Formats: sequence, C-alpha cells, structure tokens
Amino acid sequence: MDLPLLINVFFKQIYKSLIIRASSGTSFVAPSMAQLYASEILLGTIRGASFSDKARVIQVGNPDLKPATATNSNIGMIWILNNNSKFSLDYWSIDYKNRVELENGSVKAANNPNSEDIIRNAEGDIIGVHTSFFNEHQTKVKGLDVSLETSLDFAKIGSLTYKIQGTSFTDYLTPDEDTGLMQDRVGYYNYDAHMHSIPKYKINSFVSLKKKHTKINLVTRYVSGYDNKTPISSSHAAIGYTNKVASSFVVDIGIERHLKVSTIWS
Repeated sequence: MDLPLLINVFFKQIYKSLIIRASSGTSFVAPSMAQLYASEILLGTIRGASFSDKARVIQVGNPDLKPATATNSNIGMIWILNNNSKFSLDYWSIDYKNRVELENGSVKAANNPNSEDIIRNAEGDIIGVHTSFFNEHQTKVKGLDVSLETSLDFAKIGSLTYKIQGTSFTDYLTPDEDTGLMQDRVGYYNYDAHMHSIPKYKINSFVSLKKKHTKINLVTRYVSGYDNKTPISSSHAAIGYTNKVASSFVVDIGIERHLKVSTIWS
C-alpha cells in the first residue's frame, strides 16, 4: 500500500506583498466497517417506482473493497494588499483512484431493469432495489479557489471584518457507465452516475461588526444550480418537475452580546 506523502515544492515570498506557494501530496483511506460489512434498509427515491417514486433501498456492505488513494496538487499566490487586506488565488487538482461510492438505486434500475437486484410487485412496479458499495476506478476534480479578506476600524461604529471565498469547479471527470470514458459532470445532476453532483460555483461571505461587548455576524452562502438531462415525463411535468435544479442562496444573521454576571457566595 502506498504511504501518504506530502511535498511542499516552494513557499517563497517574492516581494514584501507577494507570496507564491505550491504543494503536492498523496493520501489514502481504508473502507469503513459499515462499507465493508453493514446492511440497512431505507426508503429512497427510485425513478419509475410505485408510490410516487418511493421504494425500499437495501444497502449491503462489500467486503472486497480496496483502499482509496488520491494525489493532490496545488499552486497559488497570496497578495498582501496592505496591513488590513489580503487576496489569495489557488489552482488545485485531486486525482482519485478506487474512491468508494454507493450505488444509486435509480441508476441501477435504469441501466439494468431486469436485474435480480430490482424487486417488483405483481403489477411490475419497482418496490425495492439492492445496492452496495464499489470502488470507482478513477475520479479527477480540478478547480480554482479565490478569497479576499479585509478589516477596517471605525471609531464610532466599531471594527468591521469581511471575507469572501469562492470556488469554481473546472473539471469533475468520472467514468461513463457504458463506455468507461471520462465524462465531465460539473454542473450536471448525475442522473446516470452513482456519485454525488458538484456545482459550477460556490461562494461564501462572512461579515462581522464588533463594538465593545456586541458583535453582529452576517454569513451568506451561494451554490449554483444544476442541469438535468433526464427526460421528464408528462405526468411529472404536470406537477412541476423540470430539468433544472435551482441555485440556492442562504443568509444567516447572528448577534452576540457578552454579559458580565456577578456571583455572590454566602
């Protein structure tokens, strides 16, 4: 088994305000006991199943799983704009081998509807699917990370800190179920693959205003939407299903107040 390896190629301050960094490393993770031996029955969504696409999903472990390995690479920069602000940009890539994935019941039913793992009732509707874990031969993920941090001090209203982080996924390559060729799935809902979907963009921002014992926090999170190539039946379209998964934007506001509590012991 390969041992984890981390190599920092360089981390060099070219000017007082500019730092270039790069690294490369390997890692591995063994399958969990649950992935190897556990079993459970869940109620899941299976396209084409009875009861509004709901059916039993029987998950069983796979004792033949191999450890998953990965090679990680990164190159980027930190630009110190002034004493209160800095900007960073990084390009990264992760190359997985034998990543452990769980079979998707809908994909399994669509690819091999007559499999003995597909359980049907007397009317032919799917009422259950047997699924298990498997080693995906290869997965490649690449992207760009960007961040900007700044802090300002206002005498009257307090100190303000602001940070925005963004990730753009440029590649999410996984093997095609039929051909084995690598297919880019960034921004697509993986209707025909067992792995999770990855959006095109993720953006988080954090704002904090602090004055004396009071602190106000504002956090926003944005995730871009997905396209879905699955044909939508007329019955599903009639109740609002579309080939788009909308983007999401979440706002979280919090207030902290430090109170001084005196305790008198008698």
